[in-house]
Amino acid sequence: MAVPRLMQGLISHESPHGAIDLWPSGEVLRIEALRNEEVYAELRDIMEGRNYSWNRISQFLQEQLEIGALEFTLRDGDVVFEWNNLCDEKQKWERQQCLSVDSPDYNRDCLINLKLIPIQGGIGSQGNFLVVVIYISFMF
Repeated sequence: MAVPRLMQGLISHESPHGAIDLWPSGEVLRIEALRNEEVYAELRDIMEGRNYSWNRISQFLQEQLEIGALEFTLRDGDVVFEWNNLCDEKQKWERQQCLSVDSPDYNRDCLINLKLIPIQGGIGSQGNFLVVVIYISFMF
């Protein structure tokens, strides 16, 4: 199966049951290997809502929080804390077409977090569905 460029590093292979496996460490490595311009282009697409379901991810994380599967702390690395920071960045982007920090390293960190937080938040196999639906809707 050929992996589209946008999905390289995110999809590793199909399982015997047809489910797509996600490999977060591969995605981090892929993002780390990107040129700064490529990172910015992917980040811009996500901030503008292309190939990323902000609402569905927010709903899922809220559900996880409500059932106690996630907890909100004010510590770096906390899934909900980091997600809230990214949502603040998205709001700034919508107003000013930029992030709060103008730095290639910050852009890279944001992109990594945007890709990994849904998985860290427990989306698991639902994350596979989100990625596939987003990609398919982008194709048509």
